[in-house]
Amino acid sequence: MFSNACKKDDSSSTPTVKLGQSYQGGIVFYILKAGDIGYNASVQHGLIASDKDQLNLQGIAWAPSFSNVLVGTTFTAIGTGNANTNAIVAKLGNGSYAAKLCYDLELNGYSDWYLPSKEELNKILISPYLSYFSTSSLYWSSSEVNNSDAWCQNFVSGHQNDNSKTSPYRVRAIRSF
Repeated sequence: MFSNACKKDDSSSTPTVKLGQSYQGGIVFYILKAGDIGYNASVQHGLIASDKDQLNLQGIAWAPSFSNVLVGTTFTAIGTGNANTNAIVAKLGNGSYAAKLCYDLELNGYSDWYLPSKEELNKILISPYLSYFSTSSLYWSSSEVNNSDAWCQNFVSGHQNDNSKTSPYRVRAIRSF
């Protein structure tokens, strides 16, 4: 479920990456720990967030308004956002929705961005290294609740709750290294 799709092979020199560092197109906000999907004690892996929201102030729906379908992306853990995003795009296809926005994103030389899972999104919230979040809007995760709702997070209160997939909320794309 953890992917390094666009990463060049640099196994000969494994750098030590630090939280808050600009790295591979964004800001490092989380270093994987034992128990996280994709963790490897021999090779450092982590998560990078875009330094700004994707899209405009109006936000974007999790799924197109005609969609009332269960995608099956109920994974919420660290390391599952990429698989969730791929499953959403495979099921919903072309259109204008949160996962597709991240899936299609080319930013700072990288094209393997994705919509964070519920727990990945929460790690963005608690990171002291990321800023510029809307105080008046929720942010989508790639984690689904049921056929009509998905998880989102309020970056002011910190609460995570389920909301209608057709509601327009903000998106912050992430990628893994």
